[in-house]
Amino acid sequence: MDQQFLLDIILNSKAGERIDIKKMKGLVQEYSKQVQEDKEHSNFDQLRDDLKSKVLIMTETKPAAGQPGQPAATPPADGAEKKPDDKKAEGDKKKDKKADKDKDAKAESDKDKKAEEKK
Repeated sequence: MDQQFLLDIILNSKAGERIDIKKMKGLVQEYSKQVQEDKEHSNFDQLRDDLKSKVLIMTETKPAAGQPGQPAATPPADGAEKKPDDKKAEGDKKKDKKADKDKDAKAESDKDKKAEEKK
């Protein structure tokens, strides 16, 4: 049961949460002894949450850009705002590929014309 508490707390911790591992290892045996499991009811979740609240050092949060002590977000070099999770639609990707192929074909055609002119 000790391992179940330890793993559950560690594996389900959120980004930015810091946990005092030594303190958790010291307290976990007390909590394991208190677990009552019936077919319909278990106090594991309640005990886990209580243990986590005692061993959680702090939760790091990222302050919003522009707050005192934090540098303001810098815009991209080209001046356009871009969203990191902004994805092109499937149709746009196909159009871009077709445009690239057309450019390549035209460049190849121009190359052939220049070669013929030299002859």
